[in-house]
Amino acid sequence: MNRLGITARNVFGNGYAVRNLVIGICAIIVTYLVIFPLFVLFNESLSVVPAGGERTYSLSGFYEMLGQWRTYRILMNSIIYAAGSSLVALLIGGSLVWLVQRTDIPAKKFVMLFALFPLFMPPVLSAIGWVLLLDTNVGLLNVVTQAIGLGSIFNANSMAGMIWVGGVLEVPLVFLWLWPAFAAMNPALEEAAAICGARSIKVIMTILLPIMLPAFGAVLLINFILSIEDVMVPIVLGLPAGINVLASEIYIAHIRVPTDTHTASVYSVLLLVITMALAFYYLRLTANADRYVTVRGRGFNQKALELGRARLPVFAGVCLLLGLIVGLPMFILGWTSLMPYLQVPSIAGLSLISLNSYRMLLDDPAALRGIGNTLIVGVSAAFVVMSLAVVIGWLQVRTRNWFSRTVDMLAFTPIAVPGLVIGLSLSILYLNVPLEIYGTLLIIWIAFVTRFLPYGVRLTYSGFSQIHRELEEAALISKAGWFRTIRTISLPLLGPTLLVGFIYTILRGFREISASLLLSSYGNEPYSVVAYHMWDGGEVGKASAYGIVALCCMVVLVVVGQWIAGRKVIGPES
Repeated sequence: MNRLGITARNVFGNGYAVRNLVIGICAIIVTYLVIFPLFVLFNESLSVVPAGGERTYSLSGFYEMLGQWRTYRILMNSIIYAAGSSLVALLIGGSLVWLVQRTDIPAKKFVMLFALFPLFMPPVLSAIGWVLLLDTNVGLLNVVTQAIGLGSIFNANSMAGMIWVGGVLEVPLVFLWLWPAFAAMNPALEEAAAICGARSIKVIMTILLPIMLPAFGAVLLINFILSIEDVMVPIVLGLPAGINVLASEIYIAHIRVPTDTHTASVYSVLLLVITMALAFYYLRLTANADRYVTVRGRGFNQKALELGRARLPVFAGVCLLLGLIVGLPMFILGWTSLMPYLQVPSIAGLSLISLNSYRMLLDDPAALRGIGNTLIVGVSAAFVVMSLAVVIGWLQVRTRNWFSRTVDMLAFTPIAVPGLVIGLSLSILYLNVPLEIYGTLLIIWIAFVTRFLPYGVRLTYSGFSQIHRELEEAALISKAGWFRTIRTISLPLLGPTLLVGFIYTILRGFREISASLLLSSYGNEPYSVVAYHMWDGGEVGKASAYGIVALCCMVVLVVVGQWIAGRKVIGPES
């Protein structure tokens, strides 16, 4: 290539007007999606409008908030909930991925499938399921403990209940995030310790945990960010018990009549500062990951740890755990969806089974509209997200200059911006501009694109990193333009990556509720908002049936996508 006088500089340098135009448009779109709404939010948090007076700017809202003891109680509740949920998710998810990756536990694909299955369950569906299990009066688990004379020992509407449910929701993500770290870890150190007579617990404490420290720390930080911005578990489980966190305070201030946008924006800025600080620390932590490298140029044999006589008991324990965190919530939701009224599962109840709840869904325009809106917005948002991601991923991998780093940083920023903050920012913005966007599907679509863009960019960045630039250079030498090179060379090679990102974005659309709660109104409600309104309105059976239908839709979507890609349906790499 160099003998022909072709270098990366002159091939990818100036002279490609179409390329520069596309990159410029993408940079403007990303800047608009990320910076402008946040600017409007900060502006609202600093603005003060006295009755009959003119707007002024001051920090009075923050002084007032920080001067109240209630604020610190809310902040402490948020930290306890986020930290506890993160630890629960790390303990369960980390244990499962270690057993699958590093031991000879049987039925590994079965364990993988059930560990990842909650990814298909929207948070509102999971929260409803756990309320039906842990309710002090009619919860299935409490009915069992009452029958054996222990009384009601579980309480969904408590901090412990919130932490458990929030942690269980994040178990699949911990499993996925820790999978490559365990897969790439050289077992030689563990084997050396075992040869020296170290017991298993000592090997874990002195070898495994120190080496995996950056991975564990990164997962804890990401889980903390996801938990502290979570709104569904605090609303469904926390508010009935008077447990307020930052996310629920923002929601309450927004739905208050009249809407208290100023208070909501002040709490949103506080939440944003916390998540941004944690995201920055996450980047610092992962930047030093090279200090813990154990896999270098020399190959190694990934030998599974033999559990011996403990193999079957451990597998039985794993099955029991997965049955608790996956099987029981699904069972109680399915049972409730088939009952004419809320009741505990029993033999006598089998005679009452009917499909009335499902028939009611067919007669409910909001239910049909919710799934339709989610598919429309999810598919169109997925197309735009992956299109932007292709350009940004190419820019970051192929150029590596200050401009590409800036665009990449802007595209990554929404991962640290809570969904509630995005929803509130967009609602403030489009209620104060002469564009009739608020109350339409378009504003939900903008929120989806903003929220899911970082995931698409990370996927395409990894994809382009595995495609050598020589393939694109060869096309350019043959007089193919930049756009044609991307279309005929890069996109076909990125096909599986783009399909994964496309499906993931649609799945996230079914799961997303934080931003949608603040942006939806009659006619533009996505699935999660409709399901929450059913639950909030006392239609428990109908909400359960709606969840089962959405779950089936998502499973079918993933199976069809994997079939198109010609890849295995089961496996974290999928």
